[in-house]
Amino acid sequence: MRSNNWLPPSWTIVALVLLGFDEFMTLLSNPLYLGVVYFVFSTVESPLGAIGHLR
Repeated sequence: MRSNNWLPPSWTIVALVLLGFDEFMTLLSNPLYLGVVYFVFSTVESPLGAIGHLR
């Protein structure tokens, strides 16, 4: 019998919250990481890449 529940198990939600909190605090403690993450995502999303972002 298959369950129609679309949510993951509760332990995975708790694990994601705990692990995500650690990553969030790392980004807050060192803003350089936040800048690097922003630059990488903006270059991947931009059609011109890093060249268009730096102009």
